[in-house]
Amino acid sequence: MYDLVGGKELPLTQEFLAQMMGVQRTSVTGIAAQLQKDGLISYRRGKVTILDIGLLHEHACECPQTVREHYVEMFGITDPPETFSGRPRDCRTDA
Repeated sequence: MYDLVGGKELPLTQEFLAQMMGVQRTSVTGIAAQLQKDGLISYRRGKVTILDIGLLHEHACECPQTVREHYVEMFGITDPPETFSGRPRDCRTDA
């Protein structure tokens, strides 16, 4: 969403995130609290603000490149947004 919205502030509720990921809302609450504690995001009443995109990529479970490849495959756009900053992990080697 960071790439598509083009900004650090994302209009997302915990309920929507839970439905999108197929998990319980309490799971989203716990993860959001940990990400806030780690200084990666700020979360208040339906708005997620990304504080450090580079660190967020280091903690993410998906590689940005893999997400981009799926984006291209699904939407047929050969030049998806390139707004990611920070260095992505190699998800093939991380546990």
